[in-house]
Amino acid sequence: MSVTADPVRQLPDGWAAPLIATTFLAALCCIALLWFGMSNGSFLGFMAAIFVLGLAAIGWLVPALVAMLYYRTFMLGLIAPAIVAITFALLHTDIPRSVGWALSEGSLERAEVRCTDTGLIGVYLVTHASRRAAGCHFYTDGGFMDSVGIAHLPNGVPADAVAEGGPIRDGQYGYWHINGPWYRFSQAF
Repeated sequence: MSVTADPVRQLPDGWAAPLIATTFLAALCCIALLWFGMSNGSFLGFMAAIFVLGLAAIGWLVPALVAMLYYRTFMLGLIAPAIVAITFALLHTDIPRSVGWALSEGSLERAEVRCTDTGLIGVYLVTHASRRAAGCHFYTDGGFMDSVGIAHLPNGVPADAVAEGGPIRDGQYGYWHINGPWYRFSQAF
């Protein structure tokens, strides 16, 4: 019997359920990853989302391969990889970070006046704020070992800090310009 003479195989009822479930789980993980990328969110939360995404990929693999190779049903099996590929492509650009900044700039400008606000400011979860000689620093929980956040520096980057780069020695700050007097920062552990 030739390949062209094979009858078209239909995907059995219930076989699509694992593909739909793992695609949904992958989409939720990708939304979480984009949120962490947008909000300078928790490093541990980011890693947890990556871990769950890996579990979803393992759960997706067998039903997707069987559906694509045996039943020649491709669309359902390719949705999850497409979502993941788009998410990682976005995370490797500044798009999520720029969107987060655009959604938060007004809230941060209002909070900068007092420089004591904590909690959710725009999309950033601020753990504490501190007025330093250079300006107001809003710390988020996005760093692994280093302190990170958003800083309002009306006079620019201080002379003892690294501009447009990471800190070199313990206690030093590194700043990356966002817009106007606003910078992302990292302080070495």
